[in-house]
Amino acid sequence: MADVIAEGIPLSLHSDMPMAPAEPLKYMWAAVNRISTSGSGIGPEQRITAEEALKGITLGAAYSIQLEDQIGSIERGKLANFTILEENPLTVDPMALADIGVWETVLEGRVQPAPPGPGGDADETDAQLIIEDPERVLEASLLHVRSMAHHHDH
Repeated sequence: MADVIAEGIPLSLHSDMPMAPAEPLKYMWAAVNRISTSGSGIGPEQRITAEEALKGITLGAAYSIQLEDQIGSIERGKLANFTILEENPLTVDPMALADIGVWETVLEGRVQPAPPGPGGDADETDAQLIIEDPERVLEASLLHVRSMAHHHDH
């Protein structure tokens, strides 16, 4: 992966779901740590940074399916697709990347709590949310997560 980035080739970390599970934090962990399931290193010279891996699961994945003008980053005019994580993947210990909890996912403007609250359904709307003001989208989502955390004693 490091060679791909060094050559300026766009890198995509994604799954071909349903053939493989959609677990982007595990892809990030693998790209950053390059450790096999048995615990041995695999091509440590091909490790990439957490920031490069994050770009691979967001901007790079959107680019690979030719939807970078619609998804992959939080920008005006794009679909409101993003995830709020328990910890910052750019500052957490690289070995802990795959274990970061997901507080909430927003897919096309629809809130998708993860994991779902006990007995509760996700708050959803029928319309796609197109980002007009990226800062307002983030502020609203953070307020929602804070209220969920308070409500569930997290």
